[in-house]
Amino acid sequence: MPRTTTYTQWIALPPERLWAVLGDPARWPDWNPAVTAVTLHAAPGAGVTGDYLPRGRVNEAVHGRLAAPFTIATFVPERELTLEQPEPAGLMRLRWTLTPRDGGTELVQRLTFSGGSAMVARKVVGQLLQTDAHTCFARLARLAGLRPVEDALTVVIAGGTGALGRTLAADLTCRGQRVRILTRRAVPELPYAQFEWDGRTVGEWVTALRNPGRTAVINLAGKLVDCRPTARNVAELRRSRVDSTQALVEASKTLERPVDYWVQASTTAIWADAGEIRCTETTPLPDPGLPQMTGVAEPWERAFFGERGSMNSAAGESGTAIETGGEVESRGAGASGAVGAGGKVAANVTHWTILRTSIVLDPDAPAMKRLVTLTKAGLGGSVGPGTQWFSWIHHGDWLGIVRAALGLDPDVALPNGIVVAATDFPVRNRELMAALRRQLRRPWSPPTPAAALAIGAVFLRTDAALGLTGRHATSEVLRQAGFRFRYPTLDEALTDLLPERAKKAK
Repeated sequence: MPRTTTYTQWIALPPERLWAVLGDPARWPDWNPAVTAVTLHAAPGAGVTGDYLPRGRVNEAVHGRLAAPFTIATFVPERELTLEQPEPAGLMRLRWTLTPRDGGTELVQRLTFSGGSAMVARKVVGQLLQTDAHTCFARLARLAGLRPVEDALTVVIAGGTGALGRTLAADLTCRGQRVRILTRRAVPELPYAQFEWDGRTVGEWVTALRNPGRTAVINLAGKLVDCRPTARNVAELRRSRVDSTQALVEASKTLERPVDYWVQASTTAIWADAGEIRCTETTPLPDPGLPQMTGVAEPWERAFFGERGSMNSAAGESGTAIETGGEVESRGAGASGAVGAGGKVAANVTHWTILRTSIVLDPDAPAMKRLVTLTKAGLGGSVGPGTQWFSWIHHGDWLGIVRAALGLDPDVALPNGIVVAATDFPVRNRELMAALRRQLRRPWSPPTPAAALAIGAVFLRTDAALGLTGRHATSEVLRQAGFRFRYPTLDEALTDLLPERAKKAK
């Protein structure tokens, strides 16, 4: 059965500007590094054939010698371009559409494989062509002449080379903002200014924060949590987050003017295994909580405030209690009831958001890839009791929240404080796995006992608690601010993110 994978990006350019690049397949390699070369046999138009070479020595050799030419199946200037590439016992169909929307253009890329070789071709060729798709769109936008808008933000993203950071950098670039990335190792293929740092000390990289216009900091830096919960790994998880936050805070103090916006990453895992508690921005933290969850996230947030004691985020009528060095200080709570809201933060910043993010559903993210892989392998049954809550958010909605936190959404203004980035409709683990099986067309699978998961986690070098614990987390702040989720339910999100049955071509 043909299946289609879809990627969508809004770009602050009219369709005719994008078409000047997209409408010439010979320029495909200019914005997608997965393609080495394209040769057209005539001027672009419907019915014209050509040859392309996918990146990689083996791919170039095999495809260059054995593949038949592709055909431009549809060619509607400023609207649509479709390439059809014959595959052994199958067909690859790559379609781009341009739709004017909200002062710019919605670019949609759909990749479909059909025929007997569809599964193999999708894994080999499809994954290659779709790698870092949103970054490819950012390159396309720049080639089409997109430049930072008047009064653009200079957005400095720490940890911007990760999957979520790349998607965010591309989205902001395509919307006319100026992006700079702080990274421990520069990635040459990324089309953004990059500044190398050690994630611990203030150095020459602080120049990324110095510019004549408005500046924003987004701190996503930190080691991936997908590791064994050993004392050493937990310490490294905590250190990678706390040290980088402290370095950014200290760097901000060297600036002549405050940072305009600061989005400080955190996680809903700060509540560890919350059971049936309904967590919102004002819910108290567990004491002590799990060391690899609360024990990492609490000091991560605390580093933003320049505090060293333990912190409890409960906000009562009198405000929020924060323990610093053994003394308890009472601070007033702002509209969100967030820790430190209305109080003093360590960073030199005007507007700030601590973003407690739930599981981000993104086809390029490690968590999503693992869930899909297990389900496809027939291990899509509920995990442990299956009753543990799974709070989540579609990556498109997460991007929308970040834009609101940066003052880029004219309809949503977020107050200073903590914001929970999670949909209003968490699901239990058994509902999550059932939805994945339904979307991936897999039959019922038996539950995975907790003991089996614990053993498997050892071999996979991961933490069984990631699957066995959960929390019901939603945001009162987003609701009060009028934020609207584009993908509020799990089925809507998975339908957008995972390959779907292709519709018959008209």
